[in-house]
Amino acid sequence: MSDSTMTNKTPRGGWVVLLILALSAIGLYVGTMSRGVFPGLPAKNLAWHLKLDYAPTLLDSIWGYLIRLLAWNPQGDIAFASGLLSVICGVAVVVLLAALMLRVRFKLHDPHDPDEMKREGQARVLSAVTAGLFMLFNIPFWVLATRSLPGTFHLLMLMGGGVVLFRISAHRQNRVALFAGFVVGGGHHRVSDVSDFYAVGRGARGSGHAPASGV
Repeated sequence: MSDSTMTNKTPRGGWVVLLILALSAIGLYVGTMSRGVFPGLPAKNLAWHLKLDYAPTLLDSIWGYLIRLLAWNPQGDIAFASGLLSVICGVAVVVLLAALMLRVRFKLHDPHDPDEMKREGQARVLSAVTAGLFMLFNIPFWVLATRSLPGTFHLLMLMGGGVVLFRISAHRQNRVALFAGFVVGGGHHRVSDVSDFYAVGRGARGSGHAPASGV
């Protein structure tokens, strides 16, 4: 029985799944996003990072830089722009999660059996659909993706760190390693789970498995 590992080959129908998930996420999140300043924590986050509050926060610094960058446009609507940023990050998280699941190989008794290979590919597509739909319609994630909140940006750093670390294990490229250092270094103090992907990447590299290289 072959070991479970990662592959850079997308099973049949995989790209269609990613496209459908992306379009569904865009439709849902854009259609339900808050166009104005949503009361509560979203409004407070904008006030903090736009330095409108008497006690600016030290949290979510990278997201805060992006918010201030969006606010440079005097003709723009910062509430709408920050909500759109959450939507973009949310869509990317849904697609990246499904893309990673498409590349998780399942154990095979006979890797040369075409019928078993076909079923294994179908299982990978099913796992991607399940993970993508779970994230897409998850209520807490939907709240993050439709408000001026940094949550989807944090999760995008988490997923991006995972993708980059798997690519390092597969290719051992210095420029990818430098980018991964930035993602992990910037993301670790925002989302502590980034370190979990680092451990997985090192484990895969040490075991000789070939992690994802085509996400």
